[in-house]
Amino acid sequence: MANLPEEEGWEPGVYQIEDGDEASGGADGIANVQARQLASRTAFLRRRLVIVRGQTGFGADGSVRVTHGIDGEAYSRTAYITPLADTEGGLGEVWYEWDGADVVIHHTGEWAGPFEWVVVGRLLESW
Repeated sequence: MANLPEEEGWEPGVYQIEDGDEASGGADGIANVQARQLASRTAFLRRRLVIVRGQTGFGADGSVRVTHGIDGEAYSRTAYITPLADTEGGLGEVWYEWDGADVVIHHTGEWAGPFEWVVVGRLLESW
């Protein structure tokens, strides 16, 4: 079984199979037109949005460095954290700063439990 070739690009529409269309296979066959069009759109969108996630905990100084690998010159980035345990009000203020391919997450509270981090990057070029 072969895979359809994926070519990055935004297809202006998705073909509607019509009465009378004869099913034919292969990369250019009518039975694969919709899948090929959707695969092209998916590749187009995938390059424009990057999501990296992981889990960690804060260090004794209330901060942690996370390497995410999203290029800050090509992508607009945002970071989110979600505590994985009850902070009992001990998280305090939370902020982050970018340092190359890393994000350093800080907080002012006493809580040092585990949390999930997510970095979302959106490609800066126009669509």
